[in-house]
Amino acid sequence: MSMPQNTFKIKVTAVALILAFATACTSSKPGVPEPSPLAVAPLPANSADVDYVAAVRDSTMSGYPAATIGKAFDKAFHDSQWHSIVTSEGVRVVNFTGQLPANLRQDCLAAKGCQGAKVTFQWTFPPDSMLFHLSYVDPQPWPPAYRSTRDMLLFIYG
Repeated sequence: MSMPQNTFKIKVTAVALILAFATACTSSKPGVPEPSPLAVAPLPANSADVDYVAAVRDSTMSGYPAATIGKAFDKAFHDSQWHSIVTSEGVRVVNFTGQLPANLRQDCLAAKGCQGAKVTFQWTFPPDSMLFHLSYVDPQPWPPAYRSTRDMLLFIYG
């Protein structure tokens, strides 16, 4: 009777060792961090003195600390433009527009002289807040493979 029980224990031990070894030997590539579109701008106490465009451009996106928002976006797009507005609710919005490079667009690969599409990003500052977030991205100009915010940011920050 002890023989079958020992065989069972040996098999269970062997399976456990194989699983432990397989788990220890698998290497996983480090994942790309899921971007958090929040950023904090060092704003002065008096909001009348705030340059909101500069606050966004000089900040970094969480998960992408290597470059400021301004450097990354100006490098990724042509004809970039930045401006700021205040909504009727008192919310400050910083708008970025730029031209998506034509070589990224499938419809431009065969066409000569194809113009890049206009991309739009918006960051929002709630009233009396130093915290702002990426609040809007227009996915339409982007090729289907880049239409998630994460994929757009990976393109921009390379």
